[in-house]
Amino acid sequence: MPRGHVRLISLHSMRHAIRGGSGLVFVLVTLVTGLCVAQAVIGPLELAQRGFGELGLPGQETPEEIKEVGRAVVGWAIGETENPIALPGMKPEGERPWTTYLLDDHPALLSIIFLILIFTLPFLVPFGAFNQVSGDAQSRGLRYLLLRTERSSIFLGRFIGTTLFAIVVMGLLVAVIALYLGLKVRIYEPGALVLWSLRGYLALAILTVPYVALCAWISACIDSPFASLTISNLIIVGVLLFAAIGTLS
Repeated sequence: MPRGHVRLISLHSMRHAIRGGSGLVFVLVTLVTGLCVAQAVIGPLELAQRGFGELGLPGQETPEEIKEVGRAVVGWAIGETENPIALPGMKPEGERPWTTYLLDDHPALLSIIFLILIFTLPFLVPFGAFNQVSGDAQSRGLRYLLLRTERSSIFLGRFIGTTLFAIVVMGLLVAVIALYLGLKVRIYEPGALVLWSLRGYLALAILTVPYVALCAWISACIDSPFASLTISNLIIVGVLLFAAIGTLS
């Protein structure tokens, strides 16, 4: 496989992704969803701080009520029981070590936002990854590309370009949320906020790859972009529902 072809196709795909309708829709849907999630989490804290300010109080600490709600949500999201087995170096039995790690040892608001984004990630990625090959196959433009390179180079190059584009969009979203927390809310140290934002962004970037790969496989099998998007969402939703039902049973 010519590495130069793969590199050229991936860079071209990433550079021109925003020009296509699917890339623009992916950017808008991801940013709007992420900012809505951040506002839902940060909004109650801003209201509490505003109320503290009107009463003449500093209002620089996270209200315990919000933290307790976050503790229940995080415990449910990661499936941690009330009496987990203590792991080496973590809290003793009965203190739910992973919940404590996410909410007490690191910025709690960012942890809650990242967990919600991880749950919404499977529904966001297909909007930017469904049209890797199917659009060219439908318009018969793929035959002109095959005169200059191989099918494997096109498939791998589009996959790498789409993955990089999705990771860049996720990085932009995380940067906006972290910047807002650092400049507006001001309840965490800048160093802790930056480090935890980088780790959360790394988790989102890693989890993005398998969903892009699934969309690439479906896009290569179907010559209709709309059908590719529909089937990708149906498969992802079906797998998640099956996993949820299996967990509940």
